[in-house]
Amino acid sequence: MLQCEGRGLVVISSCGHAGLINSIRQAQAVSGVQKVHAAMGGFHLSPAPEPYIAQTVQALKELDVDYIIPMHCSGAGFIRAVQRDLPDRFIMSYTATRYIFGA
Repeated sequence: MLQCEGRGLVVISSCGHAGLINSIRQAQAVSGVQKVHAAMGGFHLSPAPEPYIAQTVQALKELDVDYIIPMHCSGAGFIRAVQRDLPDRFIMSYTATRYIFGA
């Protein structure tokens, strides 16, 4: 987790077995910062059923996350759901993609 000055938190997950929303809420609690600028990484939603994915996407809407950048184990179902429901917040990540966040 890092904080982009004036933009909010960037929450980075490697393979989020604890759950993406749980990780975001923990980062908010620890930092005292509520705004989330970006959530990126492996969200471990590949094996998740559709209702759980829908619940996660709805929570991301409610948290008003600026950018969602799913990687490796996030799963095709989650990627499709974010592309469909939050297209202006979705960034597809590819090998060698570089992200720069001001801190």
